[in-house]
Amino acid sequence: MTEETLKSQDKTKSILVIVVGFLVLYSIFLYAGKESIFGGHFKTVWFLYVSLGVGVLSLLSSTIENFILIIWFKIALVLGFINTRIILGIVFFVFLTPFAWLQKLFVRKNYLSLKDTEDTVYHTRNHTYSKEDFENVW
Repeated sequence: MTEETLKSQDKTKSILVIVVGFLVLYSIFLYAGKESIFGGHFKTVWFLYVSLGVGVLSLLSSTIENFILIIWFKIALVLGFINTRIILGIVFFVFLTPFAWLQKLFVRKNYLSLKDTEDTVYHTRNHTYSKEDFENVW
């Protein structure tokens, strides 16, 4: 993420999303009655501290605001890279693989014509083209 791309984005909205996100996390854990998470190693009040820290520091200095946004967008880039592979893997193995097995089990027709004895998969079509064939192609 370069400085030029950060200038084109609305920095205030991005910082606001970070602040509100941490406040929402704090509220969720507070409502659930959890004072600590991850086996007591992380106090949920830190969500509030991070939210206030990010908000105040971004108001005080644009350099710190840019640094926070660079870190935030790098985290988003890494998460997007990981999540796309996980989601595509789940879709492939949960949905597409069983459909392929079922089709192979119940449908015996070879759609690719790979086991045919013909030399080519192209079929000759004896058709004389007329003006009407080209009027509504789709």
